[in-house]
Amino acid sequence: MAARRGYKLNPLTSLLMGELRSNQTFRGVIGVVSMDESDRPVRARHFRELLRQGAAQRAQALGFKVQNFSLSREGMTFSRLDSVLRARGIRGMLLLPVWRSPDFSKLDWNHYAGVYADYLIEHTALHTVCSDHYRS
Repeated sequence: MAARRGYKLNPLTSLLMGELRSNQTFRGVIGVVSMDESDRPVRARHFRELLRQGAAQRAQALGFKVQNFSLSREGMTFSRLDSVLRARGIRGMLLLPVWRSPDFSKLDWNHYAGVYADYLIEHTALHTVCSDHYRS
């Protein structure tokens, strides 16, 4: 009957149900992405590190893991990052602030949800969160 109705097994649903039945906690992974910022002021680098730590703490409290990615590492291009994220099943990203206007349009956003941790982003238009720099 299922075959006649065109039912197809969803491997993600099967994985989730298997995790639930085994009484293990399902843990998704969120990618935290940074770019080359070697010319960035030291205080700004410190702020970015605090964002990374805070994201990891909050993710853990909600049952997620965080994996860090840096586009400044040798050989890490947008294309390579895209393939790594997809291979590891990472579908959510926190993009850390960059010193100049970022361009994340080279990632295939059909596969991800993303939030940029600053207010200045034109490519790709994403939801943003930002501290009050004046009050900080």
